[in-house]
Amino acid sequence: ILAFFGVGSALGALAVSSGRLPRRYLTVMMTMWSVGSIPLVVVGVTSSFPLMAAATFVIGVTDGAGMVIWGTLLQRRDPTEMLGRVSSLDFFVSLAFMPVSMAIVGPLSKVVSMQTIFLVAGVAPVLLAAVAMYAARMRKDELAHPLLALVARVEGLVDVVEHLVEGCSDLADLGTRVGVGGVDALGERHLARVQRHARDLRRCRSHPT
Repeated sequence: ILAFFGVGSALGALAVSSGRLPRRYLTVMMTMWSVGSIPLVVVGVTSSFPLMAAATFVIGVTDGAGMVIWGTLLQRRDPTEMLGRVSSLDFFVSLAFMPVSMAIVGPLSKVVSMQTIFLVAGVAPVLLAAVAMYAARMRKDELAHPLLALVARVEGLVDVVEHLVEGCSDLADLGTRVGVGGVDALGERHLARVQRHARDLRRCRSHPT
């Protein structure tokens, strides 16, 4: 069963990472994680292996797809100086609640049927996601901060770097363009790095996601 979840997660992540991120990226991410939990209800009410495998596969697809969007947003929307702390908090909360949920479900299964537990696990995320979308005004936020604007900034940076680097055979040539003189071995290495970054930025513009 877990193998089907893993395969689905890999395929979902690959599908999203191979194309452009959706314009309504927060809506899509929350929908993936919330609606994608509904197949848990199937796991609780059936003993059929094919049905459980199909359900966990769907859960894996939506989970993997949402995680790619989430990981991308961490890099694009969070300030660089806060990225480490935000990522640490993200992992801490995720890992901290996992053993808590296991500790609760064990005793709870003695007084509540497994069907009820899986029903709540499948439906509750939909309700919680709807509350979070409304409370955090995610629909307005994603429109106010389109990811395509960041792509435009990258393209502008590419143009600047290309303008500076194009035709520069050595550091003196680049220095003349930017108003800095002087040539040394360290500077030559920095020029080579700038030229490599220019090529990387060209590839980034060709594949903005």
